[in-house]
Amino acid sequence: MTHAQSIPNSAKRAARPAFTLVEAVLAMLVVALMLVAALNAVSAARAAELAFADRTRGAMLAQALLDEVLSRAYDDPEESDAPLGPDDGETTRAKFNDVDDYANWTESPPQNLDGTGITDLAGWTRSVVVERVDGANPSGPAAGAETGLKRVTVTVRRGARTVAQLTALAAN
Repeated sequence: MTHAQSIPNSAKRAARPAFTLVEAVLAMLVVALMLVAALNAVSAARAAELAFADRTRGAMLAQALLDEVLSRAYDDPEESDAPLGPDDGETTRAKFNDVDDYANWTESPPQNLDGTGITDLAGWTRSVVVERVDGANPSGPAAGAETGLKRVTVTVRRGARTVAQLTALAAN
């Protein structure tokens, strides 16, 4: 028997490099941590995308309603000293004929002018505040009666969260 034949096979295999159990567990741990971090990043990006979509949709809903309000006459010539709000018989938005008819008006979910619902807006609310303001300080309410200037604020909410708010001035 020669010397090369007397070495057992197990000794020959020990010289070949291989992963140990500890190295395999550490590699799996690193991969798991990277996967958790990646999933958190994807989740945060999705939440930001949804919030942006809500703000965009809210801004469009607010702008459409603000445009509608501002397209009306400043005041009803038959009732120029009447309090802000809809006049007798103006029971729907389609019947509103002047800016102050929209005072303290709210709808949930938002609807078109003809009363038909706008799709996919369950949980959304649009509201309007109309206030008389003084031309010298339009950011605050007017102290007296008619000033010839009204501030219109349209707010859009999704649930309890305000997603859009637009303000404009209407002048006589």
